[in-house]
Amino acid sequence: MSTFLIALLPVFGWGTWLAVSQDVRSPNPRAKTLYAVLANAAVSTLVFVSTGSSWDRPSFWPVFLGGLLWSVGGVAAFAASETIGLARGAGIWVPVNLAVGLGWGIFLFRELKGASSGAAALTAAAAAILTGGVLLILSARRGTASPPGEREDRKPGGTDTGRAGKGLLLAALAGLFFGTYFIPIRASGVSAWSAALPMSLGMAAGTLALCLVYPAPPTFSRPGHYLRSGLSGVLWAAGNYGMLLLTERIGTGRGFSIAQLNIIVSALAGIYVFREPPPRTRAARIVLAGCVIAAAGGVLLGLVK
Repeated sequence: MSTFLIALLPVFGWGTWLAVSQDVRSPNPRAKTLYAVLANAAVSTLVFVSTGSSWDRPSFWPVFLGGLLWSVGGVAAFAASETIGLARGAGIWVPVNLAVGLGWGIFLFRELKGASSGAAALTAAAAAILTGGVLLILSARRGTASPPGEREDRKPGGTDTGRAGKGLLLAALAGLFFGTYFIPIRASGVSAWSAALPMSLGMAAGTLALCLVYPAPPTFSRPGHYLRSGLSGVLWAAGNYGMLLLTERIGTGRGFSIAQLNIIVSALAGIYVFREPPPRTRAARIVLAGCVIAAAGGVLLGLVK
């Protein structure tokens, strides 16, 4: 497979994994995450067996813990995308994810220890650009009126300040946990390929526990919704393994940088497929611009790595 095709896996896999089940609803709002992580676990098991990977018992539990942390972020990401839309949600949690991961890398793993002044300056520039992109997206949460002649589809309560605040908080929470789950995995010292299966089991266990504490069954009214939720997990797994292959081909920094383009795919899907915010509005233009700026910050961050 060519490097270009491999690069498309994290860009489109991670850019669309939430979109395919965005309008799927259940009495249990965590149901979509559950069936997504179960599908991801199935893919991880298949890859684990076919590649002959292995792990030892001491390394299993730290990686499993990483999966538990991811499950909180996954549930928060789905909830945020339902509350404030996929474009705004991804526009918040991806930069927060990058910033939190950068912070942990600097303070826990001393990644910039002994770094040149140029690397430190590039890191500061990346952080500033990420922050600017997030602030731009936050500024677009209001003023979403459609242009003349275009009907705007709004959800009940969609303009409520409390609802918007909840969505932004959920998106930030998703970014926090997405930027943190790698810590126990990295501390375990296992390879990313070997970590994929125990991590997927942790993701499934954590999401199942979160589903069970919610007072409603994780069911859907239409059989096809189970398939779409499962497809979300397959797309996430494709993005994950694509990222691993890409970093093997071209290096961690360049591969990480390219993967950040998934935020633009998410924004385009949110705006032009789900009309959140509606296309050709000022809010849509601001959100898209913020996502592009945040992606640029991610690319710079990848160059540091």
